[in-house]
Amino acid sequence: MAREGGIPAADAARGDNLLQSRPRTRSRTTRQQTHIAFIVAVRHQQEDLMRYTSCAPSGMYRNGAWSDSAALLNEFFRGDSVAFAPELVEELYEPYGYRRSDPVVLGKDARGLSGVMEIARSVNDHHGLGPASVLCRLDEACLANNVVYNRAGGELSVVYESHLPGDRALNPLRPASALAMPTQSFGGVPNRRYLWMGSAGSANYGHWLIDDLPKVAAIEVLLRQDPHTEVHVLLPDCGDVHNTIHLHSIGLMLGAALVPRISIHFIDIRRTVWVEGLHFATPVSRHPYSKSPDAVAYVANRLPAAIRHLDPDQKRRRLFVTRPPSDKRNLLNPGQVEDFLTSLGFELIETSRMGIVQQIALFSAADVVVGCMGAAMTNTIFCDPGTRVVHLTPDGWVEPFYWDLSSIRNHEYVAIYGDVASSGASPPDRDFRIDLDDLKASLGKLEMA
Repeated sequence: MAREGGIPAADAARGDNLLQSRPRTRSRTTRQQTHIAFIVAVRHQQEDLMRYTSCAPSGMYRNGAWSDSAALLNEFFRGDSVAFAPELVEELYEPYGYRRSDPVVLGKDARGLSGVMEIARSVNDHHGLGPASVLCRLDEACLANNVVYNRAGGELSVVYESHLPGDRALNPLRPASALAMPTQSFGGVPNRRYLWMGSAGSANYGHWLIDDLPKVAAIEVLLRQDPHTEVHVLLPDCGDVHNTIHLHSIGLMLGAALVPRISIHFIDIRRTVWVEGLHFATPVSRHPYSKSPDAVAYVANRLPAAIRHLDPDQKRRRLFVTRPPSDKRNLLNPGQVEDFLTSLGFELIETSRMGIVQQIALFSAADVVVGCMGAAMTNTIFCDPGTRVVHLTPDGWVEPFYWDLSSIRNHEYVAIYGDVASSGASPPDRDFRIDLDDLKASLGKLEMA
């Protein structure tokens, strides 16, 4: 997915409130039952013996939603080496399971389309289950490279749910010796609770919406538990554009009444940050295959409701989501596509020039969305059920993420695969051309608006 963003001055001003911290009265001490997790040793770069610990595995994976090696899970439950794990605070989202509706795929490469459908069947057969998402507390924790390390019983371990197999190439572990000297620390202040809300994909707009923003539910849990407490949210520093979007979207999710009770801290994930009393919300998705329907619904319903007062009589729209020229995935016949779509009443929009409020407003009012596959199309999370969503994509790039999102949101999903200019680049990066006959077929009998 591509990076994007942009916030109007008025939007940014509202987000600034999140940076203000205010003193609070001393919070009540709230302790939940301490859960035992099971530690498995793994060696990191042949330097240090590092161990994994899991957040309440018996509850999280109770529906069988385990995607790593069976041997590792067996070790968790056998407990050859047992240590105290993060304390379970509350379950945020239940374990889930579903089958997706079959995708509609169009293009000129019959063999390629057959391969897409075969992959779709495999995804449905093998990636239909997902674990619960839970909120845990670690007495003493370390953050580095988006990975959470737990120190308990004098031993340092890796919190497994912060270092899933799909994230390991982006977020390599650090040896224990490199974590000993912190460059930043939090904790030891009464009335404050600290929550890590980042992930490997935080710097990507689409992953922020799907993977991170649903964890605002954890903020609400912590604020509900103690009306006097203040929550300090730790996020990876993703640059001004993304940070502004993150600030503003959290503010919209919480509403004006709760915003004054939180503060946001952007941290450099390249550094070593130690936190006393860190709360950690486990993942709500298994990229690119599955997402918690409850977590998706939380964002999909909350954000449009937060801005509905700005335009209560929204007109219905047809959107063509364009991509600015870049070094990858360019549409080679944009003029033809744009002329055809505008003749049917489509609006051309480029989300990289918009704030999040404008994006929510446009997509929540859309009846039909056509766009080049990429992060901007994750905004279809805000579209009503029944919306037709048409993704334009180069031949050879099979990306289940968007099909899965459309299935959860009950959209009419279509993917049009276009001829690529050359086969030299990787499949997601190839420039491509869309056949207008396929585009017409994807829209059916859609008439001029």
